[in-house]
Amino acid sequence: MGICKVEVSKGRLGKGDGNMAKFYIAGCFADNIIVDNDKDRIEKRAGGPAYFIKNTLDALGENYEVAKGKRGIVEIHVHGKKEIGRFPRACKLSFAPITSKIVLAYAISNELCLDSLKGNYEEIYMDAKGFVRDPEKFGKQRKCGIKNVERVKVLKATPSEIEFLPENLLSQVRENGILLVTEPSCVTLIERGDESRFIVKEVSAPQSVGMEETFFAAFSSEYSKNKEAKKAVEFAIAHAREFTSREEKVADEE
Repeated sequence: MGICKVEVSKGRLGKGDGNMAKFYIAGCFADNIIVDNDKDRIEKRAGGPAYFIKNTLDALGENYEVAKGKRGIVEIHVHGKKEIGRFPRACKLSFAPITSKIVLAYAISNELCLDSLKGNYEEIYMDAKGFVRDPEKFGKQRKCGIKNVERVKVLKATPSEIEFLPENLLSQVRENGILLVTEPSCVTLIERGDESRFIVKEVSAPQSVGMEETFFAAFSSEYSKNKEAKKAVEFAIAHAREFTSREEKVADEE
């Protein structure tokens, strides 16, 4: 697969910090084609991890940079209020040396390699989904290998995704970071052996599209300020709830 040269879009750059952005969004933009079999309709929406993360960081007043490459296409099929995706056109990303403090790594499928990241960044906050998703098999997962695990301080994953992650990554996060295990009705926070469980409202597709990215970005924003993980989870759940409430309201008006 060919790699295109990436431009870096300047988001909200910080003041008084040498114009260094706090976050680097290592993710792509995409066109979401939503095939809603429950309502027998097809619609196109702006999407991709970078789109939802950028919007959340904007709303929270954060400064960031975001890598831009070739825009992808994500086809999301909704059936029985559940979603499953495939990728008619993959995103393509490469990275110049990163100067931001924190990398937000959120892949769709196979377009992002943590081992290729270079720069003076201090930490990686990572969502597992795109790293274990099999781009060749619709709805399937595969094992992934990552060597660059020392700077991964936050890992968000579902129970099924954890089964496909390398043990060196899981050990690093369990010993030195934060593991967020997300399920439809709860979020489990694991911090150096301590577990806390947070109940959340289950949201049906397609209103749930973008919710995971919104939660991830809101948690990253709050956690980066003072490293209080429980407070950050509560903040992120509330912010994601606001996002889905807006989506549900729009759906009801259609």
